[in-house]
Amino acid sequence: MSIFRKSVNAVLIGIGILYMVMEQTVPSGREYQEWLISEQRINCDARDCIHSTLDPMGSSTRTLPFLMIAKTEIYDDTDNSIKVLGVFKTFIILKNQLKRDHHFKKHKVYEESA
Repeated sequence: MSIFRKSVNAVLIGIGILYMVMEQTVPSGREYQEWLISEQRINCDARDCIHSTLDPMGSSTRTLPFLMIAKTEIYDDTDNSIKVLGVFKTFIILKNQLKRDHHFKKHKVYEESA
């Protein structure tokens, strides 16, 4: 067997192993929602949430065998969204247009009482 043939076989085996690892580590929709709550402070009930469960929002996810693309939009405001790539149980932010002060201005419930 020639060196070229061995190299091609090694590359194909490496790609196959990488594909299998990626397939086993694609984040789920549930993990995406948990990440939104813990890292982006979206869609939660705590006082320090940026957008609570009261805000009209929608999420869409597209899952392939080796990666996930997810987007969440806050409907009552223009350009208030986040889009991420999920791979290896990690989320990489592709586009973040979340307005951080939106919720605090809109809902006076979150103001500290004197």
